Amino acid sequence: RSEIICSPSQGLAGITDILRVDPISGKTTRLLHAPNRQGLEPTLSPDGTAIAFDFDPYPKDARYPGRYEVGVVPATGGAPRAITHGFLAVSAVQWDRRGDGFWVVGFDPQNLLGPGRRVYHVSQQGQLKAITLANESARAVEPSGDGRLVAYVSRHFNGLSALSIANSDGTGQHALVDLTPEGANLDLPHVSAVSWKRSEEHTSELQSHHD
Repeated sequence: RSEIICSPSQGLAGITDILRVDPISGKTTRLLHAPNRQGLEPTLSPDGTAIAFDFDPYPKDARYPGRYEVGVVPATGGAPRAITHGFLAVSAVQWDRRGDGFWVVGFDPQNLLGPGRRVYHVSQQGQLKAITLANESARAVEPSGDGRLVAYVSRHFNGLSALSIANSDGTGQHALVDLTPEGANLDLPHVSAVSWKRSEEHTSELQSHHD
């Protein structure tokens, strides 16, 4: 039976809950309550047993603005578990569909003044592996259905943008589509999400969504 997982805003209190909603009856069950936390963009695991989310462990500490970590909570509710410690996630967490961790875009916690946002693979034990190159900034990561490929939007420091793809181990990175608008350095609408479309021939096809 299908259910909906969501994290609605609570006004001035911010986003504090992860909820499970029955689409037939509308019955709502709170799975996680995290006062003063932000983020909490929940993503259900491929097997439906757990929910990954991002959260700010220091919501009222000005020394750590927007320091989002990766966490997991059972889909039935219970105690959440922090996966990363000291990371700077800047995108919703995506499950590795092979069952071995997560994908997320974030900053290198050891080099905050260095390269921009990169695609990381995060293991269940919190180990980080940078997948994308250091000379580009990434956003909108999305793994393919079989977990072998990762699509993302790359923006080079020269202003060029592209829909890019790489193998899950970081090899074979290359641009598929040039997304650079006229006036590359202007703050124009950009791709905010990437998704894979599954065809009847069981091949994957990329789609992008603009905001």
